[in-house]
Amino acid sequence: MPRLRFSPLDIAAIRSISPLGNLNPRGGHVFPTDHIYLDYGRQPGLIRISVGGTLAPAGLYQPDEGSPDPAQVSPASGRINYRVRFYSDGRTNTASILVQMLANDRIKVEYFPDATE
Repeated sequence: MPRLRFSPLDIAAIRSISPLGNLNPRGGHVFPTDHIYLDYGRQPGLIRISVGGTLAPAGLYQPDEGSPDPAQVSPASGRINYRVRFYSDGRTNTASILVQMLANDRIKVEYFPDATE
């Protein structure tokens, strides 16, 4: 299994680390969980969606330019269709990732690969 040889981010920028799947309110156990991050990367205005688990093929997805800013999405926004590009198997692929904020602490995410994949 490949291992990181260096940190993908500046260690000084880390404020805290919480294990993925840390859903037990009493602590002491971490449950395996699918995960997704909506992130800005290193470039202002550049949105990235990072996926792991079984939701979609694991990897880094780039939404099309002009996609809604995740920081501005609320439950009132309804379902957002992020058209994304990602690199896999030596080629660039496209897909849709539908995101709906159900409450301030819950989202629903669905992945739809393009028919050409």
